[in-house]
Amino acid sequence: MRNILKRLHGIAIIAFTISLSSCSLLNNVVNREKYDQIQKGMSYEEVFKIIGSEPSDSNSKEWGNYIPTILIWRNINGSEVRVYISYGEVYEKTEKGL
Repeated sequence: MRNILKRLHGIAIIAFTISLSSCSLLNNVVNREKYDQIQKGMSYEEVFKIIGSEPSDSNSKEWGNYIPTILIWRNINGSEVRVYISYGEVYEKTEKGL
């Protein structure tokens, strides 16, 4: 009986963990509201505060202090936001499918 309860407990923990992780995968990272808040002249840190997560893809956020760099945040549905940074500041932004 004890072994059965231990197994059920283990299965319940695994199911709970999977359900939590799948919920976060279904959430979009960026939306129109966040995109509209990003302004030219902002630093990477300011953009990060708005979006709340690291880019899905980037050349390197540190490179943006020296050379033009593209930071990309992608949603699960394929929509995305691209933020162009040079000398530590946003100089352009684009979106697709928001």
